[in-house]
Amino acid sequence: MANLESHQAQPAQQQAHQPRWRIADLDFSRIDRQRVRDDENTFYLVTCASFVESGSDLYTHNLVDFFHDNEKVAAWLREQWEVEELQHGAALRAYVEHVWPEFDWQQAYDSFLAEYADYCKVELLEPTKALEMAARCVVETGTATYYRALSRSVQEPVLQELAARISNDEVNHYKHFYQYFRQYRRREGIGRSRVLGTLSRRTLEMRNEDADCAIRHALKFRDNARRRRRLFKRTERAHECHRAHQFDAGHGLEDAHAPAGAASQGANLGAISYPPTDALRVFALKTNTNPAICSVLGRFFVYRTATIFSITKMVR
Repeated sequence: MANLESHQAQPAQQQAHQPRWRIADLDFSRIDRQRVRDDENTFYLVTCASFVESGSDLYTHNLVDFFHDNEKVAAWLREQWEVEELQHGAALRAYVEHVWPEFDWQQAYDSFLAEYADYCKVELLEPTKALEMAARCVVETGTATYYRALSRSVQEPVLQELAARISNDEVNHYKHFYQYFRQYRRREGIGRSRVLGTLSRRTLEMRNEDADCAIRHALKFRDNARRRRRLFKRTERAHECHRAHQFDAGHGLEDAHAPAGAASQGANLGAISYPPTDALRVFALKTNTNPAICSVLGRFFVYRTATIFSITKMVR
């Protein structure tokens, strides 16, 4: 009987923590690909965000362990915060795969996650629970501002809607973290100077390693997709030249005996060397000279700066 009651109570508990929206609410068939397909900045902004959001379960596990003595906080982290953050990642991934299907999202994400896991460790959390909640407020305020700016800056309607939905979720997350911060601050007696120190440090370093890691892996696999597409096009051109040469020499497509010149011409076209794309990309990333990368990092800086003005009330 007890087991039956627990099973009956579980759906009701899960129902109380359903996300306020679902991916099915988004009509990806409405995506205006012409407005966004060739926008490199938007590709990196959305892809990098999808990587970080999809890795939210790493942070959740760390936070649940850190706040294990507070079942209310731990339950909210597991049953609402993690669920909604992972949904953000899944929705952003779906958008990327609809607009840029040649990009191997899963392979790029696996590569990202292998490195990103080193940045998500319990020992990297703040020394007290109040200060960690303050740090969470910084992150949530920053991401809410980021998605709001993304929603207002892009021209594609579905992405506008998606970014606005995520931003609203992040604002709601901030409210929870801020409530928990106030409770822990009263309990721990944390002074203004320590809170301000945490806010300042986390604002200045706001997930720099997250953005840098995500951009590098998105860039690497974006280049791979482009290289495959160029190779396919060049192979097609080589075959077209080969067939054209056959016709010029009086041979039909059915003739298996192609002139030696045609074979050598096709081989030369297929063997055209590519520019050192990887080396150029790595150099651009390290020196921040690539316009697309500079724009992406610039927008991250904008949402970081906006955060400063949104969290000052925490030290009052």
